[in-house]
Amino acid sequence: PLNKRLYFGQQDSVGTGIIGVVKDFHFAGMHQNIEPVVIFPLNSSPGNLLAARIQPGRIPEAMEIAQAAWRDVYPDYPFNYSFLDEEFADLYRRDLNTGKIVNIFSALAILIACLGLFGLASHSITQRFKEIGVRKVMGASAGSIVRLLVLDFVRWVALANLFAWPLIWFGASKWLESFAYRIDIAPLPFLIASLAALAVAIITVISQSWRAALINPARALRYE
Repeated sequence: PLNKRLYFGQQDSVGTGIIGVVKDFHFAGMHQNIEPVVIFPLNSSPGNLLAARIQPGRIPEAMEIAQAAWRDVYPDYPFNYSFLDEEFADLYRRDLNTGKIVNIFSALAILIACLGLFGLASHSITQRFKEIGVRKVMGASAGSIVRLLVLDFVRWVALANLFAWPLIWFGASKWLESFAYRIDIAPLPFLIASLAALAVAIITVISQSWRAALINPARALRYE
């Protein structure tokens, strides 16, 4: 309440008057809940930190003035300072570094998965050359053969997504629990990722199966 006085400790007989109340604001990062805080005027309470607002474009000039004033008062002590934006960046530096590492390994995993899918599709189609030849002799069109080969791979990719969803959901939920203020996990990103994986699988398999579907049946039947 305004105009009331706060007393800190048994030796504080004068107290400090409340001259204003502000809305809650974050001063310790989003990992922690907003805690009560009391802000004192500089001349009313001792402290070890001084916060100053510097006009944009005048940082070098302001730092020279601050260092000169510090040397006049405390010539035997070093002048230590930091900027508020850097302090806030440090609060999330670990999360940013973790995000970069995750992005790098995710890109590598996608690349390896694409190469593996390409190799698996090539090997599988090579193993089914005779089957493809027999189907063509029996009147199967190139489109039906491609569709058959694509569906075989799409089933496995869809099954892999069903197994991956719970694991990713669990890992993301555990990471978000470290934040006092966090978003809810929505199913849309999972759906987009699954569609992207299916699209990559379809494009990869089509590129291999289409060539196999156009091969001469006689050559396919002679293949060993």
